[in-house]
Amino acid sequence: MAREWNPAVQVSPTETKILKLCKTQKLWGFLRSHRHQLIDDEVRSALAAMYASSGRGRPVCPERLALAMLLQVAFHVADHEVPTLTALDRRWRMVLDCLDADLDEAAFSQGTVYHFRERARSQGLMRLLLDKTIRLAEETGGFSHKRLRVMIDSSPLLGAGRVEDTFNLIGRALAQLVTVAAVQSGRDEEALVEELELTVVSGQSVKAALDVDWRLPSARSEALAMLLQQFERVREWLKETFTDEQLVGPPIGEAVDLVERLIEQDTDPDPDDPDGARRSMRQGGEDRQVSISDPDMRHGRKSKTRLFVGYKRHVAVDADIQGLVRAVQVLPGNSREYDAADALLQGTERGDREIAELHFDRGYLPADAIHERRGAGMRILSKPPTPPRMKGGRFSKRDFDIDMERRAVTCPA
Repeated sequence: MAREWNPAVQVSPTETKILKLCKTQKLWGFLRSHRHQLIDDEVRSALAAMYASSGRGRPVCPERLALAMLLQVAFHVADHEVPTLTALDRRWRMVLDCLDADLDEAAFSQGTVYHFRERARSQGLMRLLLDKTIRLAEETGGFSHKRLRVMIDSSPLLGAGRVEDTFNLIGRALAQLVTVAAVQSGRDEEALVEELELTVVSGQSVKAALDVDWRLPSARSEALAMLLQQFERVREWLKETFTDEQLVGPPIGEAVDLVERLIEQDTDPDPDDPDGARRSMRQGGEDRQVSISDPDMRHGRKSKTRLFVGYKRHVAVDADIQGLVRAVQVLPGNSREYDAADALLQGTERGDREIAELHFDRGYLPADAIHERRGAGMRILSKPPTPPRMKGGRFSKRDFDIDMERRAVTCPA
């Protein structure tokens, strides 16, 4: 059984001396003075629930682990450094209420730190601690935080899936379909592949299995025709083997839909074929799926010259509390910047707190959520677009004095 954690509320003379040396880092004083309010009955209940069904029991002191996790995140500390700091750093020991314990003994091990954080992430404790810390800081004035000022921005987040071309996408989706069909029919997969002569499924390389001379101009068209013929053989076998209900329902219907969707996105009916049976290659659209294993990742563009494949990670950062991320939104790489604005602002405004000032790039400017709040009094700051140099003696936009608060524009002439 873990012993009850009852930290002292009154700051001792020794702790007062330590806090005088930490004036520029207010988090130490905030956590020491308000840890008993932060780790309240609600947090203790959440900690107990985290381990109720694990069958492994609670760690030595989950309340200390929760505080250590806050310090670790705030000061960007690696897992392996936490035990050392709990043994040797008097600031850590003060916050965790183990200042008088043996200096040679760490509060917990590296493995305990890691497993606690992952459990806290999956069980929602991180969100609870973040909301409670922000609310407590605002109520107590622990950071002299009178107005909520927020900065939002995005950065590329590379996808984990393998990016593939048309032949590999369709070929691997076809292989998944054959696997599902074999399981559902009770057939041996290798025997089914051999019976239907599915070379793209049996071969290690989809392109090599298509057996065309890729140096020839007609190679891509020939390879595509072979690939689609093999899919048609599978589709005919499916119609003979399964009922209509099985063909449209999961898992077979889902696997067929994936192959058909990939064919549709990367090919067009051949205009020279009156029946439309043959198809020709085409460039994928903006929403083209590029991976089987990570189907939501997309081609994205951070700038005119900076391309990536994956997602856009949008964050809302507190402008007054360094390192405090108030909201996060992850969207496919081809999404527009302002698509994330509404979710970011709503995530930031948890509770009754309204944003007083918002800083953002021009990509977020079209968002209705921003203009609605601006109409309600929120101040916005964004760099205006830089116009090209005007010719013929005319003035450009940057030549004017623009006062948004007075809604006045002064001409340089």
